Amino acid sequence: MSEEVKTETTVGNPPDGAKNTEEPTQEQTTQTVPYDRFKEINDAKKAKETELEQLKAQIAAKEAKEAEEAGQFKALWEQEKTAREAAEQAQKRIQLDFFKEAELAKAGYTGERLATVKALVTGDTEEALTAQITSFKEMFPPVHYADPSVNNGGQRPTPPATNDAEEKAREVARKIFKRKGAR
Repeated sequence: MSEEVKTETTVGNPPDGAKNTEEPTQEQTTQTVPYDRFKEINDAKKAKETELEQLKAQIAAKEAKEAEEAGQFKALWEQEKTAREAAEQAQKRIQLDFFKEAELAKAGYTGERLATVKALVTGDTEEALTAQITSFKEMFPPVHYADPSVNNGGQRPTPPATNDAEEKAREVARKIFKRKGAR
């Protein structure tokens, strides 16, 4: 058992006077994919995905035609009804989301705060959303920052006027530096 401990310590820590001759010489090579090959693979993937969607559409159309021929109009009607209801619900969600964002923007919320409040406001109707937005506006009023250009009318401040003594000193300094540069 003591031998195992000795071998473990000597592997990690070489004894005095011994040099570790094994240096890590493996270089990590990074292989990049050429753009042409990358584009080729992506184009092939997109083509297969579109082909798959077309095949799914063809299978659905074939099943619908077979059901129609078999007289299963009720099943077809129910499928179309569920698809239509799903589309109407998605449209309603999009309209409510747009209404919510527009009302929050009117209330004065912008940027990151708009996104935060938008996530917290929930409702199924425009009236419920309006009531929640009003309560949010009372609890967390929107921040209105002052426009910095209001005080000066958008003009740049004029630099302070220099007096004659400063101007004369600058002129003398220019002449001195000019002479030193000529030598």
